[in-house]
Amino acid sequence: MRGLLSFEGLPEGWLHEGQVVDVKVSMFRGLPAQPYRMELIAFDPKNLTFTSKEVGMGVKHWQHRLRIVPHANGAELIDEIEIEAGWRTGMIAAWARFMYARRHGPRVRMLADRSA
Repeated sequence: MRGLLSFEGLPEGWLHEGQVVDVKVSMFRGLPAQPYRMELIAFDPKNLTFTSKEVGMGVKHWQHRLRIVPHANGAELIDEIEIEAGWRTGMIAAWARFMYARRHGPRVRMLADRSA
């Protein structure tokens, strides 16, 4: 997320289902940090899936589901996002498309490093 978002207060160590993380998030390295809450409502490390509920920075509801689906010649990383932010929903959805497209490459490299 370098250059897009910076987080204050992220925990260290492994994730676990039911974990609630309260952080502060700053956009573009310069805007004031805002409170943001992430809750890991489902997590399956064996099958590389998770679902989180998030709220903050003008977002009323952000649900993120990540799945990694194995294929014969690799795998497919699938992000599904639900967003509710009132009148800001369209703008935040556009931000999400941009942000997830930008971070897809580094995430694929992390997955490749894990399987190597």
